[in-house]
Amino acid sequence: MLSCFAIEAVAFFGGFSLFSALLTLLHLTCHTIGGILIALVVLTKAHYQWAWYIFAFFSAVPAAADLCAVISMCIHQDKRW
Repeated sequence: MLSCFAIEAVAFFGGFSLFSALLTLLHLTCHTIGGILIALVVLTKAHYQWAWYIFAFFSAVPAAADLCAVISMCIHQDKRW
């Protein structure tokens, strides 16, 4: 999970996903849905294992998209800013 956060932070602050509307929308959607689902897990006192599934899915998807964006920019040598 920490690696997903590190990838997202580097991609965002490095400008790889900061100026991409599609990646920003993906981040916003995944983190909003993930936060709502985590709140439901806490409120319904569900098993803690569900929280790990939610963290894994809703953190891994944006991290994978950021990793693809970083690799794509490194290969094509184009900058969006």
